[in-house]
Amino acid sequence: HEIIGFEILNLEEQLTLGQLMDRDIKKFALEIDEISSTATNETSLERMLDKLTKIWKKLEFEVLPYKDKKNVYIIGSVDDIITQLDDSLVTISTLLGSRFVKPIKTQVEDWQGKLSKFQDTLDAWIELQRSWAYLENIFSGPDIAKQLPNEDRLFQIVDKFYRELMKSCA
Repeated sequence: HEIIGFEILNLEEQLTLGQLMDRDIKKFALEIDEISSTATNETSLERMLDKLTKIWKKLEFEVLPYKDKKNVYIIGSVDDIITQLDDSLVTISTLLGSRFVKPIKTQVEDWQGKLSKFQDTLDAWIELQRSWAYLENIFSGPDIAKQLPNEDRLFQIVDKFYRELMKSCA
């Protein structure tokens, strides 16, 4: 309306190409082309973000039983998740680097924060699991509890936390 001087989207009336030509719409071709190009690029970015969100809604951890122990679980391979996380962070960076991101910038920044927190959490979780598994092997022997009672007590606290966390995850 502001560029061409009249309203195009009046749903009550039908607008024909002849009417547009009568109003000399072609003299606004550059402006219309710029609007169309911007809208196309914005839509492309929205689709990229939509694809990213759909992937993360379906992505699941692999949770496996730990050894032969009842109700004890560990996270399985996270290689696919890490690959998807890396790809998603690249996508977010691409989106934020685009001059057409403005309409969805808040959503993109929200996802950037979520993925960053997830990355930190996953790194900590993997480290916890690695340390727990190492210590679980050590403290599963009966002699260790007698030799290192303070350390055994501390491990039992961590062990209980980890087992409950992973049971909940499973």
